[in-house]
Amino acid sequence: MNGIFLSYSSDDRPIVSKVACHLLSENFPIWFDIWNMELGDSLLEKIYGGISDSFFLILFLSKSSVKSEWVMKELKAALNKEEKIQRKFLLPVLIESCDIPIEISDRIYADFSRSFTSPFEKLVLAIKSFGADQFILPFEKQLIPIVFNHEVELDNYILDKRLNYIRSNYQQNNEFEANQIVVNIDKDYMLLRQKILAEIDKSSHEEFYSIKDHRRAIHGAYNVVVAFENLLIKGIVYMLNEILVKRHLGYTFDKSVFWFCKMMRSQAVSTLHAFQKRSTNYIEYGRKASRFLTIHKNEQASFYNVDKLYAYVINIDNRYIKFCMDPHEYLGSNTNDISLHAITKYIVPQLVYNKLVHNEFDTIDWVFDNMDILND
Repeated sequence: MNGIFLSYSSDDRPIVSKVACHLLSENFPIWFDIWNMELGDSLLEKIYGGISDSFFLILFLSKSSVKSEWVMKELKAALNKEEKIQRKFLLPVLIESCDIPIEISDRIYADFSRSFTSPFEKLVLAIKSFGADQFILPFEKQLIPIVFNHEVELDNYILDKRLNYIRSNYQQNNEFEANQIVVNIDKDYMLLRQKILAEIDKSSHEEFYSIKDHRRAIHGAYNVVVAFENLLIKGIVYMLNEILVKRHLGYTFDKSVFWFCKMMRSQAVSTLHAFQKRSTNYIEYGRKASRFLTIHKNEQASFYNVDKLYAYVINIDNRYIKFCMDPHEYLGSNTNDISLHAITKYIVPQLVYNKLVHNEFDTIDWVFDNMDILND
């Protein structure tokens, strides 16, 4: 059983992605095409198979979806299944005012056109009333939702809620893979990303791009964005497996994941925003994003929401690794003199980044007692 099938128009993918991630945090198995389909899959086989194996189908109603041939086919398939199983199967969700198909015009729908939290609560209650939250998928099919608020800040509530469920239902020896991490689709982020891809396509034939420096800048910016998107996933997987699965520490490492994700996301967002200055249809998104991985000290401090940062060197088994920290968090000469808050906020995210990018050490043992801290 696939759980809940999401039927929608691709024009509405950002809001559908948001609903999907929140449904994951409620521990519902979700069939979302971008999570369940790969290049080369048969559309008919996958989609109709997904509907057949699902417990519910949520139909997202919008101006685009009611005109979509595929969505109308999925509506028809859902109504046929509903008649066959003799119970409610199709749940309509309105995301904008539109002409509702006559076949379901008399149905009560969850109205997301004006708000999110209240209709989402009603949707969850409707799904739970039929026991759809009781399905437990194999560990390798459990997805971890990554949702960003205010462009770059991880929604820890959604992540923690999901991880608490996995902690209580699965054995310790399971490890996460990259394909289990799903990042919410942010509309403005994707618009900026599409801009840079369009510029890459133009660079091959327009006269303006005949200068190598311009082509190099375009491809360089895109490569930076992709690199930090990949590092985001790799870092999350590494930290979850080291901290959640192997249970190395009892620290509140949700904070470490938060700051690591912000570090990676800020770099990608800042790059996208800076690149678009050359193009039309300027988007404000990313303008205020502060980067940590920069030579500008003020911007580094702004990233951490502090007045200033000092550089320190940490000695881990005779390996000297540089990191930055608010000097107010440092009271002595070793990690016994640093607060747990500082370890999770500063040391761990920067250590993970150094491991993934610079490969400065094979593993992190996560035991921070009695490590020497030196002023840089």
